[in-house]
Amino acid sequence: MNQFNQRSIVTGGYWLSTFCEGASRILIPIYLNSIGISAAKIGILFFSYELFGLIANFLGGLFINRVGYKKAYILSLIFHTIASLGYLFIFKGPLIVTIIGINALRAFRGIGKELIKTTSSAYYRQLANNHLQTHILLGGKDSIKGIGLLSGSILLTYLTFQQSFFILGIATLALTLICSLSLDDFQ
Repeated sequence: MNQFNQRSIVTGGYWLSTFCEGASRILIPIYLNSIGISAAKIGILFFSYELFGLIANFLGGLFINRVGYKKAYILSLIFHTIASLGYLFIFKGPLIVTIIGINALRAFRGIGKELIKTTSSAYYRQLANNHLQTHILLGGKDSIKGIGLLSGSILLTYLTFQQSFFILGIATLALTLICSLSLDDFQ
């Protein structure tokens, strides 16, 4: 596959993960508030997300060098898929079980977010004709996250919490399959 198609797939994966992250940032607080969880407890969930993202940042480069770009990229998409589809199993039950489950899924999303960011940048350095092309990848990040926020609220308006995450999970799962079949590997 040519470099343009490779860059397009890498960009699509990065932007989809950013979109899903934006959507989850609106879906989760609204859902948790609707089942009676306080704002302070919701804040703790976002703290764990950022904490696991920080840990992934420290270890991401080492991991990518060990397993290769393709496996690390696909693993990051798998983390995003788990983080989305895992919400299908979050039920109204004991509050502590819900919080632990959501914390674990937020940790997966945080690791996936940082790993895909690092891997996407590394892919771009291998595939780009010049260093400016990396700005295409990173330049749309905040816009895509904003579209994800808006889309998350629209999804929650018309669908349930679990249905919304099912759509996000299926999208990342489909892209994971496309990437596993079409991306070249670098090490």
